[in-house]
Amino acid sequence: LITTLLIFYFAIFFGYGRTLDNNGLINFFKNSFFNSFYYDTAIWINKHLPDNVKIGGFESGIVGYFTEKHNIINLDGPQNIGALHALEEHRVMGYIRSEKINYIFGQGVILKNQLFQASKNPPVDGELILVGRGGTSGGENMLIYKINSTIKTSESNK
Repeated sequence: LITTLLIFYFAIFFGYGRTLDNNGLINFFKNSFFNSFYYDTAIWINKHLPDNVKIGGFESGIVGYFTEKHNIINLDGPQNIGALHALEEHRVMGYIRSEKINYIFGQGVILKNQLFQASKNPPVDGELILVGRGGTSGGENMLIYKINSTIKTSESNK
C-alpha cells in the first residue's frame, strides 16, 4: 500500500501535466477536463479583468489559486462565514452589494439558483452585466458578470 501511494504521489506531483503555460502558471490541472473548467476561468480573469478588484466566486478554490492579482472572495462555503450566512438566509446578492464586490463568477445554474430563484433580494434589471465566459465543462459555462453599482436597489435606499 505504501509503495502504491508513493508511486501515485510521484506520478501526480512530479510529472503528470506539471508544466508552465504561456501565462507562466503551472498547468497541473490543465490535463483534467473537469479542472480545466476552473483553470480556464482563472486564465480568462487574469487576461480580462482589472488588477486588484473584488471578485466573488461560487466554487472559487481552483480559480483563486490560479488568478494572480485579484481578490477572489468565496461565496459558497464555510471559508467565508459571512457568505455562508448570506446563503443560508437567501440574501447572497445583498451580501455581494454590502461587500462592494465588483465581479462575480459561477456556473450558470448556480448563479440562477443563488442569485434569483433562492434569493430574497435578487439582482435588479441592469445590475449584472455579462462580461465573459470562462471554462466549459459538459456544456456548462463559467459565467463572469460585472456588478453595475450605479443601479439603485431597495437596499441602496436604506
